[in-house]
Amino acid sequence: MDIKNTILIILIAGATSFVLQKVSQGNSLNALSSNDKDSVYARVMKSGTIKCGYIPYAPAMMVDPNTGEKSGIFFDFMNEVGKRLSLKVEWVQESGWGSYINDLKTDRFDMLCSTVWTNSARAREANHIKPLYYSAITAWVRSDDNRFNENLDILNSKEHSIATIDGEAAAAMANINFPNAKLFSLPESASISKIALSVSTGKADATFLESYVAQNFLKNNPNSLKQIGGNLRLYGNAMFLKKGEHDLRLMVDAAVEEILNSDFLPNLFDTYNVPQGSYVMPLAPNQTN
Repeated sequence: MDIKNTILIILIAGATSFVLQKVSQGNSLNALSSNDKDSVYARVMKSGTIKCGYIPYAPAMMVDPNTGEKSGIFFDFMNEVGKRLSLKVEWVQESGWGSYINDLKTDRFDMLCSTVWTNSARAREANHIKPLYYSAITAWVRSDDNRFNENLDILNSKEHSIATIDGEAAAAMANINFPNAKLFSLPESASISKIALSVSTGKADATFLESYVAQNFLKNNPNSLKQIGGNLRLYGNAMFLKKGEHDLRLMVDAAVEEILNSDFLPNLFDTYNVPQGSYVMPLAPNQTN
């Protein structure tokens, strides 16, 4: 083979490789463009609306049973997020602790806009926004039950039971901290006060509650429960969205951080008469411990 033919073959091979590379890049770009168009972020920006799911849970999200009117810390906060992003917030569907992740995956709504406690199990299945505040979780038993006064570890026995709600964080805490205890499980539609009631009426031996919920229960049921031991967990209260929706998360996170650097959230706590110390607030950039 002479040198001219050799050069020609090399040139043809190089051109073919270049064309194939460009075709491959073009396909990748087209696929990326298609994925972007199908994202929740793209849908939100096109419609100008964030469709919110919610789970009733005072004081974060409350729904009047007669009128359906909504209120609460997360309700007002998310509406403020929409205002700052120049987006409408539409509250489209009630969800539950055990079903909201599947609701996100099947696009029943764009975000779960009421409080969910952040944990590693949930992080595998969904993304969450920056927490607005944190809940300290402690163990509660009947006020006349002295079996666990000196050592809460006694609860870790098949002889004892822990009240939980399906899909709610107390069940995960029970499985990790007290794996030998039995679970007295209520359906995800049950209100959080029902697990406190299960303990006060002797159906279960203990449960895990945040201070606000426990104190509210005690207002209506004086001397029915008592706290045992210190904090078992410190959970962030956050909104959730579908896994992989980074653009939407970053956009909402920016608005959340902006609002947290103002007096908006403390004023909401005052509006809803939340006692001081019920929640742990995140530090603003200009604050120190």
